[in-house]
Amino acid sequence: MPLADIVCTVNLGVIGRYRMPGTRRWQVFPRVALRGIASAPSEGRDPRRGAIRYASIVVAPWALPMYTGLSGGPLANRIIYLADAAPAWRALSARLQAAFDGDQALQAVCDTLARMVSAQSWSQRVAQVLDDLVADIPIADVASRAALSPRRVHQLCVAHTGHNPSSYRQIARFGRLTQALHAGGASTSWSAHVRDYADHSHAIREFRRLATMTPRAYAASRPAMTRTFSIAPIGGAAGRTKALAS
Repeated sequence: MPLADIVCTVNLGVIGRYRMPGTRRWQVFPRVALRGIASAPSEGRDPRRGAIRYASIVVAPWALPMYTGLSGGPLANRIIYLADAAPAWRALSARLQAAFDGDQALQAVCDTLARMVSAQSWSQRVAQVLDDLVADIPIADVASRAALSPRRVHQLCVAHTGHNPSSYRQIARFGRLTQALHAGGASTSWSAHVRDYADHSHAIREFRRLATMTPRAYAASRPAMTRTFSIAPIGGAAGRTKALAS
């Protein structure tokens, strides 16, 4: 399904092909891939079923360097094969290609993420800035809370997400609506979740721009087989992780 991710995703076990916006070439999706924050939808297709099947693990952009050694900025609107990123991912990719089972694969990836972050720490300031931007806190207040200049806030946002603060907030707002639609299903009215927008017309315009379809069409066609798990570090440098299924 077309979906502009709020944060970077690690996609597992995709069946089918994909192509990025503005390209004609279809590519086979690798079993373990990393997608940066997208401002336009990619296309996925299973030649036999007309759809793709996958599970995703979502990583906060400020935490991504700890897990992959990569910053989210250069990855915006890109998909890369994680086996090329680090030895740990190469080993995991080989295991998943040998025998893929959905729940076991997700557990293996979560274990890998936990080991990667167990001895690392991250910038609390960067985390606060990006989280405040998603929360729609005014830029001046974001800068003041982090003891930074507005210009530096802008630079950090671009470096870690690949988007300026305004675009990143639009993507995050769209992501919150898609998550609500996905959780509620086709039987839930999408109009109950448009409080982040000026009005219903604004929500429809923005949703169509980022998903190439209306919220109602998205809710009706979102495949139940798609699962997303949010993984983020919690608590100091201990590097513990938490996972939330949606």
